[in-house]
Amino acid sequence: MGSVVIDDRFAPLLVSTFVGEVDLPLGQWYEETSYRLILREAARGRRVVNIHDASRSTKASPEMRKFWADMKKRTPPGVDTAVLANVIVITSAVMRGVITAVGWMNPEVAALKTFPSLDAALTDALRTLAQAGTPVSLPAGGYQVPTR
Repeated sequence: MGSVVIDDRFAPLLVSTFVGEVDLPLGQWYEETSYRLILREAARGRRVVNIHDASRSTKASPEMRKFWADMKKRTPPGVDTAVLANVIVITSAVMRGVITAVGWMNPEVAALKTFPSLDAALTDALRTLAQAGTPVSLPAGGYQVPTR
């Protein structure tokens, strides 16, 4: 149905790319793996910027919308303090507006930073990490999603 790539090559910058429709087993794998990586960076004394690139994703089933909505309730101890920022790439201006509106009623959603492109999200993430004392450098050609 879909795929997720979690890229930790530039940790403490984590970039997760969602492609197609993510089903429950894949969402559970993503949740478990991302928490493990975040806690690994925390053990190294580094805080994470976590980019979620949803620009290639498609519709989410009702089951998956509930899964994502309840993810905060399942967050292990230590994860929240280890994350400097959660960033989401949403190419649709309408959907970014929906996230903003939902954020007015839900502080957890309001904490998400939304960007129209991966490049814009990366620029902000690199600045945030540098300000936190953990600068990250990307390759000269810029960021590329890893291939299998």
